[in-house]
Order: sequence, then C-alpha cells, then structure tokens
Amino acid sequence: MDEIKKLFQAKRIFAMILAAAMVITMMPTTANAASVNGMPAETQETSDDTAAPEVTGSVVNEQIQTDRAGESVWEIKDNRPDNSKTAVYDGEPEEFWDGQYNLVVYKDGSYYNELNYCNDFSKVWQEKTGEGNEDKDYTDLPNGEQPTNAGEYRLAVTAPDSAAKWNFIFTITPCEPQVTAYYQPVKPGVAKKDVKPESLLQSLYFTCFV
Repeated sequence: MDEIKKLFQAKRIFAMILAAAMVITMMPTTANAASVNGMPAETQETSDDTAAPEVTGSVVNEQIQTDRAGESVWEIKDNRPDNSKTAVYDGEPEEFWDGQYNLVVYKDGSYYNELNYCNDFSKVWQEKTGEGNEDKDYTDLPNGEQPTNAGEYRLAVTAPDSAAKWNFIFTITPCEPQVTAYYQPVKPGVAKKDVKPESLLQSLYFTCFV
C-alpha cells in the first residue's frame, strides 16, 4: 500500500515539473507575439520622429514666393537708335515717342509691350540740374510735364511691382538758326549814294539746324 502511494506522488511531482517546463518554453513566443501585435511605445515614438513631412501645393507656392521676394518679373531692353534719343528745340513739349517705342518691355522673359503703351508703369520726366549723373543731379518736372527746353532729361521708369527701376537719357538740342535775306534789285539810274540797304530788304527767312 505504501509503495502505491509513493508511486502516485512521484507521478504527481513529475506532472508538475512537466507543466512548469511547458510554461517556461512558451514565454518567448508570447513575448514575440506581443511585440508584433502591439508595437511598444518606444518604437512608435521613433517611427513618428522619422516620418517624412507632407508637402502640399500651398507650401511649394509659398516657398517659390519667398525665393523670389525682392526680384522683379519685369525687364526692359533698350533698342533705341541714336536719332530717337534726341530732338531739336521747337518750343513744344517733347514726348520722345520713337525713343519710348524702342524701349521694349518683357515679363517673365516673354514680350509684353513697348514702353509708350505701358500705362501700368510709372514714368516721370526729370531735368538735369546738377553737374553729375546721380539722382540728386536730376529734378522731377512738375505736374507730369514733358521736356520742352533745350537740355538733358531722364525718364525714370518704375515697374508695376515696384521691384525694378530704370533711367533712360534723352536730349533736346538748341536751335541754331540760319538767316536768309532777300533784297529787291536796285533800279537802273539810281545813284549809289541814294541806295539804302534797309529799303531794299524784301524778306528774311529763319531756319533751324541741328
């Protein structure tokens, strides 16, 4: 009877040892399953920190605008021939139409118009009043007036975006008159002492040349 009882206790102890061994064997598998099914907090934080930022259209546009800040999209090419930069004084306001027509405006590298058709540009005529070629040597003509008197003038141009400015020089040359006099002929038989030049003057013609 004692031997049967001892055998039964031995089987029970063996069963407990076997159960404990199975539990120990299953522990790594359970830990791995938890790692796969539920990502640890530390791993999740690392993933959030390294995630690529989302780039939207508005962000790209803002970046382009920032990169181009202070730069103008406008350009003026000076194609003026020499004869369009000067005019002869005649007492009338001079717009230098041909000169402005040969100042060609471009926007973003593409043709836009001739300057005299660009009403969206600021254009101010300035008369040279100083000895140098700096801004202080030029004075704005009042009330939007155009050049009239002989002298040097500067057309100050500002783009619509105010990011670009240009200065173009024009000149009105003084009139150099040439006088042509026409006299009536002396009548036959008139004594030389009786001839008075002022009485023979028929007409005078004045012509201006550059």
